[in-house]
Amino acid sequence: MKSSHYLAIAVRLFAIMLFIYGLRQLLPILELIASGTINGMIVSPFFAIAASIIPILFSVLLWNFPLFVSNSILKPEMDRDVVPLSQGSWLVIILIGIGLYTLYYAIVDSMFWLYFLHMSSQSALSDAPLIMRGEDKANLVISILEVIASIFIILKSKTISKFILRVSK
Repeated sequence: MKSSHYLAIAVRLFAIMLFIYGLRQLLPILELIASGTINGMIVSPFFAIAASIIPILFSVLLWNFPLFVSNSILKPEMDRDVVPLSQGSWLVIILIGIGLYTLYYAIVDSMFWLYFLHMSSQSALSDAPLIMRGEDKANLVISILEVIASIFIILKSKTISKFILRVSK
């Protein structure tokens, strides 16, 4: 397979994700029809419909023409046959992907809990203080541990891959 074929597969996967996003954007339209608002805010029906229809239309186009998109992105001299990778290399790539995926969510969670910690310390002076309970503190610690574990998986993916391949034989 050539590079353009692999990119076409990625384009199709992106089209699937975009389609699902468009479907998720249909839910607020139901709320808009039922109550006339979305989360209590007045929203233009045109905007609400466009927010879901446009991603769905783009996903249909990307799904039907992935090679056209792929060939328009890649230059002809870049479109060569791809040399297959070894098991160890694939495992390293998969581990890095898992590490990046978990790192993203760990950073998002950590930012939330750090913001929550900051808000709870600032609200102690107000009439309605925001109290950070033990469960919240534990979630903050877990989020920080997730960041550390994700970074470890990314940085030590080659060592982990060698260990997994040695154990699996």
